[in-house]
Amino acid sequence: MSKKEKELVKFISQTFKRHPAQLNDAYEADSEIINLGGINYAINIDSYSAEEDYFSDLVPANLGFNLAIATISDLLAVGADPQFYLHSMGLDRAKDEKYQQSFLQGIAEALQKTNTYLLGGDTSTGNCWAYTATAFGQCLTTPVLRKGARPGDFLYSTGKLGTGNRQALALLLLRDKKLPLDNRSIALASPRFISRYKESTVIKKYASFMIDSSDGAINSLYNLSEVNPLVEFELKFKEELIEQEAQEISKLAQMPLEIFLFSTLGEYELFFGIPQNKNSDFLANCKKENITIFPLGQINNGSGIRFTKNNLSFQLPSSMPDPRDLTMEKYVSGLLAFIKENIYG
Repeated sequence: MSKKEKELVKFISQTFKRHPAQLNDAYEADSEIINLGGINYAINIDSYSAEEDYFSDLVPANLGFNLAIATISDLLAVGADPQFYLHSMGLDRAKDEKYQQSFLQGIAEALQKTNTYLLGGDTSTGNCWAYTATAFGQCLTTPVLRKGARPGDFLYSTGKLGTGNRQALALLLLRDKKLPLDNRSIALASPRFISRYKESTVIKKYASFMIDSSDGAINSLYNLSEVNPLVEFELKFKEELIEQEAQEISKLAQMPLEIFLFSTLGEYELFFGIPQNKNSDFLANCKKENITIFPLGQINNGSGIRFTKNNLSFQLPSSMPDPRDLTMEKYVSGLLAFIKENIYG
């Protein structure tokens, strides 16, 4: 979430009355949590556009699938079981019926994978696609918030990192004709996000906090730090944390791997903390359920974000370049300068 967006959300929180049934405050959870009749429910709404989110539309089924998975991810990040789904589709009028049907089939597949049902929605057409969706689910266990991190917690991810940023960088390289428009380039620019529905059913039983990585890895840690100001989040960087396709694009673009962590287009993995006294049971349960998780680092005494690489450790500044204030080209160059100054300086 950008600085301007946070300021707007703060104004909204101050302007609108909060219902007493709502359990979370602003920023405290990926979904809004309400208690109705003694039962906790989670609900969220997300909007996406071709201009801002850099979701590839080269493979329509993947676009539909990714939009639905991204929306439902916010429910999984609070430990909710997804149930219902509503969407408003702004369809690109230049696309034919076959394209639109493939797009819808992608959404349907994502809902099927997460045991979620479409209730209805709305459609419109325009010069490019836009999409808004609401997901609703029930919390059968205590909801998991973003806050709750404690020194000693282990920091994990449900998957490797870089998918969303790889997608955006590949699209930019295709636009600038620095990549050929062939099957490999289209594949690099059109990933399919992974549903973490199964993983969330185990994680929610153990996690002290959780967030999805929709804003990118480092920005997700900044978001966690904001609601956990009395602890430090340490990310221990290893090349194997970055997915193989992002490493391929990194070489083609001649950019450091760190850009896939620091840029703000995430991969919708779940980042979460496990207390020390629960870690052995958690890992045993993951093994039993055939779930692979990836260590990211740990929670320390202190505050802010620490980036550790090759036994060198850096405290990151309190903010990074904001993509909403810059053109994409200026944002990328500003981000590279930020990485050079703070990691390689």
